[in-house]
Amino acid sequence: MLNSVRPRAPSAEIGLEDELVTAATKNLRGTWCPVCEQPATLVEGRDTGGWCRVDGCRCGGFFVAADTVEWRLPRLTTEERAELSVTIQGFGAMGREAWLSTSDGRISGRLVVRVKRPSDAS
Repeated sequence: MLNSVRPRAPSAEIGLEDELVTAATKNLRGTWCPVCEQPATLVEGRDTGGWCRVDGCRCGGFFVAADTVEWRLPRLTTEERAELSVTIQGFGAMGREAWLSTSDGRISGRLVVRVKRPSDAS
């Protein structure tokens, strides 16, 4: 699950202590945004099951599916990250929430940003 994700420090050397994220981090953790790679806070909520909130980065805040953080976002290019960040910022500018996941709910699907949480049933 999300607690096994390793935060990335772009273009910087980080120590083992900073690299490993364990279950001891509980529900609130300072780390890097998985999209814009700027310092951010990931908030894991019990009521969002499988989703976490990213706050405090230049993206402006969004929800992201845990499997998307773990499997898809680490593989994005710099250009893809910039485009995704701008898309998320646009949702925020319109006063809408941004929910980042894949089009088919699987790790192989196309990345999409929605204004509502996708149904867990799909």
